[in-house]
Amino acid sequence: MKRLFIGLIALLSISAGNAHDLADKMNEVLPSVAYIRVEQFVVRDTLDPVTKLTSSTRISTTPVIGTGFIIDDNNVVTNYHVIAFSVKHNTEIYVTFEGNNQRFPATIIGYDKIADVALLTIPGKHQSVEILDSTDMRMGDPVFSISHFYGIGWSGTQGTISSTRRRDRRYPYINNLQLQLLQGSGSSGGPVFNENGKVIALNRSIVSMFPRSIMQTGRTSMLSMVGYPVSGDTLINAIDAIREDIIVVYLDLGVSLMEFGEDSMFHLNYASGDDDYPIGTMVMSVDKDVTTTLESSDIIISIEGKKFSDPAKLFNWLNTQTKFKIGDIVNVQVYRDTEIINIAVPIKIAGL
Repeated sequence: MKRLFIGLIALLSISAGNAHDLADKMNEVLPSVAYIRVEQFVVRDTLDPVTKLTSSTRISTTPVIGTGFIIDDNNVVTNYHVIAFSVKHNTEIYVTFEGNNQRFPATIIGYDKIADVALLTIPGKHQSVEILDSTDMRMGDPVFSISHFYGIGWSGTQGTISSTRRRDRRYPYINNLQLQLLQGSGSSGGPVFNENGKVIALNRSIVSMFPRSIMQTGRTSMLSMVGYPVSGDTLINAIDAIREDIIVVYLDLGVSLMEFGEDSMFHLNYASGDDDYPIGTMVMSVDKDVTTTLESSDIIISIEGKKFSDPAKLFNWLNTQTKFKIGDIVNVQVYRDTEIINIAVPIKIAGL
């Protein structure tokens, strides 16, 4: 009994020590985490009853609230969707830090819509953090984040990596992590840190799980513990591309693809019948309002004679060939209705 008691005390001491270490690390990186406010407005038309003329008035509305973090002294990383209204309507963006009431005006350097990454710059020099490529992270590793979910201000949360690789279904060249981590509206653009205080992901999207009533507004919102942030390797590549190209554009075929390799689940399921299905990538769906000669359930065998079974490798190849540009026509060999045919497919802009 005495030995058990001593062991329990030791275990509690280790847990307390880990908690203190995490708290120290959170407070160490806190000055680098930004509160982002994007001004919004609506335009209302008013009819003058005398002159019968219509005038338009711009009325300020609730701003977009998001999170970001500092790299390289004065560059702010956040999500594209946080600043999208400003991109379209040229409204002001302000950045604030914990314990400092000063609002810094931000200028957009560039963005990547598909990876959902934006890079801003603000005046002055600020505490920054380092981004790691996250390839050394493992399932079960602890992580923490600081963000402004529901606009209530700086909030630190602790979680766990559920998966180190969750590809975006529509754009498989975008790598995400899967986290068990408390997040919500306002967490977008927030950094995900490893236990050493290095950024290993960028909060991007969540799966809402628990309905939650917002008493002040009477609306129903959602609280989530499952997040899919952009992984560090994709984040680093996106930032490098933004700095080089300002606005990152991907070439695309206007379709969602699924791996149809010999050992893939889909190939095994389809090939269990009488038909002899080829190896390639399967068209799962065609984007809405996109004109293309590809159809759902087509199996792409090759593009310009190049064979792929991994959709990510197909899209990466398409974007690294300098000879291709938007509007070009590529020769695609597909398996459709038990026949192999060659069709001409136009190259699109991803996300449009």
